Amino acid sequence: MKTKRNKPMIFGIFLLLLGLSIIMKAVFHIDIPVFRVVGGLFLIFLGVKMLFGFPRGMRNCDWSSNQSAVFSKQHFSVAQNKEGGMEYNIVFGQGTVDLTDAKVADDKKISVNTVFGNGIVLYDPKQALKITTNSVFGNVETPDGQGSTFGEGQQNLGTSTGTPLKIHVNSVFGSVQFQPKS
Repeated sequence: MKTKRNKPMIFGIFLLLLGLSIIMKAVFHIDIPVFRVVGGLFLIFLGVKMLFGFPRGMRNCDWSSNQSAVFSKQHFSVAQNKEGGMEYNIVFGQGTVDLTDAKVADDKKISVNTVFGNGIVLYDPKQALKITTNSVFGNVETPDGQGSTFGEGQQNLGTSTGTPLKIHVNSVFGSVQFQPKS
């Protein structure tokens, strides 16, 4: 109920400031750009709240799921994925994708996408991997230590003679690093 009462008060304060700015411009020839000031204050408020926490009503807002990390830190286990999708997104956050127990299917591929985020892909060194990378102003460091910041790449790794696990990695202004799980 408090949010419904606060809206008219905030709107009333805005109208009061707008009226005062019109009077100050007409009488004292002082120009105060109310819309620009209010817009700037709103952007500053939003930035501070993103850095230090949202108000009580927005704290329970969950932008992450069991396949996406948005403004958060997540650990994804491909073996526990019950939704059937094999796409993992990391946006403005951190994520670890654990592929050590992943089952290989001929027509399935696992996608790891990072946008302004940091991702770690854990893999079994014995498992055969077919890695395709795309990066735009990002960094993708593959198991052999090769890194790419712009462009495409492809790599086949592993000692297993079976069907390789297909991994597609996209990084835009982000970072993805492959690490063997011990």
